[in-house]
Amino acid sequence: MLFLNLQRMAELKKIPNLQKFLLKNGFSPNVAHRINNRSYSHIKFENLEKLCLLFDCTPNDLFEWEIVNNEPGNPALKRLTHKRIKRKDEIFTTRSIEELASLHKKK
Repeated sequence: MLFLNLQRMAELKKIPNLQKFLLKNGFSPNVAHRINNRSYSHIKFENLEKLCLLFDCTPNDLFEWEIVNNEPGNPALKRLTHKRIKRKDEIFTTRSIEELASLHKKK
C-alpha cells in the first residue's frame, strides 16, 4: 500500500507536532488533520508540491510503500520502503556498553 509518511519526515526535520506545523504553513485544518492521521485517499498536486518545498525533498522522500496481506512486491515500489528511524532512547538501550564506548571515542 502506498502512503505519505510525513511522520518520518517530521522526525528527520525535528518537527515535534506535524499537524501544528502544517497549519502554520498554510494547510487547512481539514487537510492538516487528514495528512497527520493518514486518513486520505488522494492528495492534490499543489499540496504535494507544498510539502516538498516545506521539507526540502522530493515526492519519493514523502511516499512510502508497505506490504499488506503478503501481496506480491513490485520492485519499483520496494524502493519506496524506508528504514524506521530509531529514537535516541532506543539507540542507547539497544547497544552494548562496548558499542557505546566505541561511539564515544569517535567524537
